[in-house]
Amino acid sequence: MEATFQDKKQRHTGSATLVGIGHKHIYKRVHTRFVVAEVGSPLEAFPSSKVMFGAIHDAFQAHKQAYEECGIIHRDVSGGNILILDNNLLNDWDLAKKEAEDQDATLVPDRTGTWQFMSFGLLQDPYKRHTARGDLESFFWVVLYYGLHYLSHSFTKNVPAIMADIFDKFAFTHPDGVARGGTTKAALVRCPPLIDFVFRAVSLLKKWQYRYDLTTHDPTSDDEDEDEGEYVPVTHSDMEFIWIQALQSPL
Repeated sequence: MEATFQDKKQRHTGSATLVGIGHKHIYKRVHTRFVVAEVGSPLEAFPSSKVMFGAIHDAFQAHKQAYEECGIIHRDVSGGNILILDNNLLNDWDLAKKEAEDQDATLVPDRTGTWQFMSFGLLQDPYKRHTARGDLESFFWVVLYYGLHYLSHSFTKNVPAIMADIFDKFAFTHPDGVARGGTTKAALVRCPPLIDFVFRAVSLLKKWQYRYDLTTHDPTSDDEDEDEGEYVPVTHSDMEFIWIQALQSPL
């Protein structure tokens, strides 16, 4: 299936950046300098959405290779650690470690990663083990973050509030004094009826738009991809089935 990518991007400003969340106590650290020969462009410099998706996918493939061949997880998959090159790069492996080693470590409320891109499980539970699953989820949040922040869409006026709610929200409500977040991320993932309804509705809207395009199609056009089928009227029954499926969901 062919995908349509945007050739231009639009920056939506207003999202906050949080630094040093959830640390009332300082734990012993080892300072590491990690130097690489490659010099690339930051992910936000992508010229088109296709380049953005390609860079994130290449980073995903690098993560896959490191995990499958060496059992290593990155533990800081984020937009800032993905560089655009001829061979796109997943950078900054200084927090990486073998997943098995992390399972044996003493639990402390000290998460690794960039807050905006961490899995909702790690955000909600600072004592949770960091596994490959957390890294893989981070790739999804990178796509969503950069899509909302830099690509053109219909939510332009609300982008700062939406992004702050999804990516930046945190609270110190637990007795241990450690920040927690990820409630909106969890709500997005844990609400299958809503997600299913949205995707099915979007698919239907595409069909409706296609039907409309048939009625306005220029007969002199030589577009070979255009179907010459007859226009089918839009009815309530088209969407009724989607409503029924959502309402019948057990969740």
